Amino acid sequence: MRRPGMLSSFDAVVDVLGGATEVAKLLGAQQPAVSNWRVRGGKFPAHYYLDITEALRRKQLTCRTDLFTFRRPNRRSNGKRKTP
Repeated sequence: MRRPGMLSSFDAVVDVLGGATEVAKLLGAQQPAVSNWRVRGGKFPAHYYLDITEALRRKQLTCRTDLFTFRRPNRRSNGKRKTP
């Protein structure tokens, strides 16, 4: 079930925030980068999560977390790094 105010696509987020140029300004990125994200699967880099969700919150909106390139931790890892 879709929640009111929940954006479910990369394009919807970019449109609501004013287009690729405005999103680039918001994030301190270059406009071609935003266009490349669209071409490469329509996902924002994970390190922009807080900036984008805060901009959407000001508009009383939110978006799905799968619109970001979060990585799942390796389930087999015990949290310790391997040393060379």
